[in-house]
Amino acid sequence: LDKIFSPLEEKNNNLRENIILTLKKMISEELPIKVKYKKGKNIETEITIKPKQLTEKKGNIYISGFCPDLKCNKKICIDTITSISQSVSKFKQTDKAVSIVFELYGRLAKSYKLKPDERYLNSDVNSLTIINDGDDKDNLLLRLLKYGENCKIHKPEEVQEEFLALTDDILKNLEEN
Repeated sequence: LDKIFSPLEEKNNNLRENIILTLKKMISEELPIKVKYKKGKNIETEITIKPKQLTEKKGNIYISGFCPDLKCNKKICIDTITSISQSVSKFKQTDKAVSIVFELYGRLAKSYKLKPDERYLNSDVNSLTIINDGDDKDNLLLRLLKYGENCKIHKPEEVQEEFLALTDDILKNLEEN
């Protein structure tokens, strides 16, 4: 049986395919792109990245790349993109993403499996210190937040402050409800 698409579904699928084809072309050209995307309900953000790859996870497609302004890798769901434009010149510098150092404790430290962009720094009986060099910082912070009291961010200080601000925002939202 063929699936019947409404005109709106067909238009959305065509738009999504066009975005994917455009991003594939931009990745192959290795030029920076400026991406406007919806970060929250009513928040639109614009960043410039050097696109690296398209990935698919749970039916969603993401563009990932390095953002020199933030000195970190970003991963953006293509369904949240509102506009894309490509630069005519390459980035002048090839900065590396800022490494984030965090420590895990207790049972979590014993059962933790390294993610692709992570490596061990140190370990002892009760803790495990890990360096993350490539994950999207926002996604990493959300993952570390799940670990609760079994996790501590050591470096860099800006990421520690961002993590604290994130937890404060969550607590403020809970108090409002």
